[in-house]
Amino acid sequence: MLLRVRWAKDDLLKRAAARFDGAHPRFKWYARMKYRMDPCYRAIALHVPRGTFTVDLGTGLGMLPILLGLMGEGRRVLGVEWDAEKARAGARAAEGVDGVEIVEGDAQSFALPECDIVTIVDVLHYYDAEIQRELMARCRSALRPGGRFLIRDGDGERRGGARWTRFVEGVVTRFGWNRGPKVRFRPVRELVADLEQLGFRVRVGPAAGSLYPGNVLLVAELPNDQGYRA
Repeated sequence: MLLRVRWAKDDLLKRAAARFDGAHPRFKWYARMKYRMDPCYRAIALHVPRGTFTVDLGTGLGMLPILLGLMGEGRRVLGVEWDAEKARAGARAAEGVDGVEIVEGDAQSFALPECDIVTIVDVLHYYDAEIQRELMARCRSALRPGGRFLIRDGDGERRGGARWTRFVEGVVTRFGWNRGPKVRFRPVRELVADLEQLGFRVRVGPAAGSLYPGNVLLVAELPNDQGYRA
């Protein structure tokens, strides 16, 4: 009941979901249920101020960029997705949303533009630790002083939640919905250590719903006076 009340009151999420009404049914219903059941979009949006430029790596259908674009107030967002079909569906759904662009590209090699915020939602766990660190360093180098790096992922040390999340991710990867070489959930404390090594101040908070237990949001921030190039 609480979920329905939240959804009924959240006009912004419903507007974002409606952007996919003309998409293939599997994309339409996925977007609708994901917006409704997964709290990560709202959680991340709280950390994206007006007038900022965000790059969302592994954007999937562009659901986060579309939500941020609908929030307005000068927010600009570039979504990067290596699955061409998802990228095309996201680009169509984003048509007419000011400041939002969805493009096809690989997170590991895409030339990141200078930006205020980088977001990575449920992507890191497809790579081993070394590649994760390389990707984090590339994101770090793209951020302006005072920038934010927002990562949503599962905590490999949260036994119950992590086990279920790992099972779900394994299933969707096996059936081809998500494309990744393997599912590897590292302990969040290791991700925090990697980010701190790059000069970030890191906070960790919950970003998990009933169907997505074990997930957390890492909010990594750079000092305003610190520039960096890898």
